Amino acid sequence: MIKLISQFLVVLLFITAGVANATLITADLTENNYINYKGLDWAWASPVNVEVYGSNRLYSPTLHEGWRFASENELIILKTELTLQDFTGIDESGNEFTIQAIEYWNTHYVRFNIEDFNNDWVNSSWTITPNIDWNYETFYVRDTPSDVPEPSTILIFAIALIAISLRKRVIK
Repeated sequence: MIKLISQFLVVLLFITAGVANATLITADLTENNYINYKGLDWAWASPVNVEVYGSNRLYSPTLHEGWRFASENELIILKTELTLQDFTGIDESGNEFTIQAIEYWNTHYVRFNIEDFNNDWVNSSWTITPNIDWNYETFYVRDTPSDVPEPSTILIFAIALIAISLRKRVIK
């Protein structure tokens, strides 16, 4: 009886493992999931450029704050200036990895196609003819946030300057 139960559990494990899917990550992207080039953050978002393909759903860049579709001029930068080497990182063990964020916008896909990238099959918008030209790698961009001091920091600095100038007047 125990043998039968253990065989049943093994079969059940294989069945559930076969239908496992990737999970959409809704948290903010980490710095290992995008690159920065010419004031833009670039995210390799999907191996397809259609909203729904099979069981996968590709979400809009606005799912994550600040991200958007790239403009035509920005796509020219991607195609003419950025290379696969730009999307290559090195982990703490010294191993190379491809910098991508596919899990952040896709419900099932976790892979990308380097050949599509090398052949300039890249896009940033969804296709309107999914049966013909759906096989483009999708990239999203966002303007790199600038480090702007908080208003309270500026106020404290201004008060300190006023205090120093008043102190000099009192001493005289």
